[in-house]
Amino acid sequence: MAVQLWQMYRRHEIEQGQGQAAMELFANIQPNQVAASTYEQLRLVRAELARLTGQYDWVERDLQAVAWSQPTLQYQAQRLLGDTADVQDYWDVALRHYDEGLRTVQHLLMQSALFRKSRAWSLANLSQLDQALIESQRALCEIEYFYACLLDDNGDLDAAWTYAQRVLERATALQFRENLVNVHDLLGLIAAKRGDFSTAIPTVMRPNRFASRLAGRVHWPICW
Repeated sequence: MAVQLWQMYRRHEIEQGQGQAAMELFANIQPNQVAASTYEQLRLVRAELARLTGQYDWVERDLQAVAWSQPTLQYQAQRLLGDTADVQDYWDVALRHYDEGLRTVQHLLMQSALFRKSRAWSLANLSQLDQALIESQRALCEIEYFYACLLDDNGDLDAAWTYAQRVLERATALQFRENLVNVHDLLGLIAAKRGDFSTAIPTVMRPNRFASRLAGRVHWPICW
């Protein structure tokens, strides 16, 4: 329960200077004291706290060797590892972790797009045509984002940037929050690969403000 509560209130507690105290508390929890899935979440909590308190070796030691049971936990770990490398100016290492996280996310996105397509058909069969159209457009948005990721993986940064901008326009029109966060992240990564850090930093920061405004929360445990 403590792990779940910390996820909900961690930002407030960190702002109140409780990060180090929480780190000491969670560091003493052993694998046999909690369920396996909870212990994996605990490792992410400890890694986030370690990064925020400057204990960078802890992040790498605690996350590197884990065989994650869920892809959602895996990409969150890669994000934390990348952020930890980035804050130490190890940008090549950071990019390697971000790329690994993107590969995991791409698989999840394709599964999400397939479910959205199926939902669109079901909605159409129920004569809910307006909702079916929105769902099909969101599926298209995710497929286009996936294609932009593939272009980036292939090293075609100019084409990836152009295609990602197209996705950004569509996602903005749809107010598709999850896709907006993802595509801003991709645009920031592409800009960083091009060496355009003046574009990369504000681009990556923008979706967190957008998501916080719409949802009233940050996306656990990704730290922009």
